[in-house]
Amino acid sequence: MTAVFAEVRVLMAETLRIPAADIRPDGSLDDLQVDSLAMAELCVVLESTYGSKVDGDRLARARTVDELVTLVEKGIRR
Repeated sequence: MTAVFAEVRVLMAETLRIPAADIRPDGSLDDLQVDSLAMAELCVVLESTYGSKVDGDRLARARTVDELVTLVEKGIRR
């Protein structure tokens, strides 16, 4: 588990009001019931946490937690 995954997991749990234990790297965002409204809310939280380095449009296309975390990591490295 990367440090970014651990941070994103906490942010997701708080934002989406789901148990952090339910958030696994290979977990489907659909299975976590992350709909477009929840994703928009999560994007706002991630952007405020990591700055404007997070691409909200690309995040919205993520299908798994791992894809979402990878996009956040790429944004941070820029």
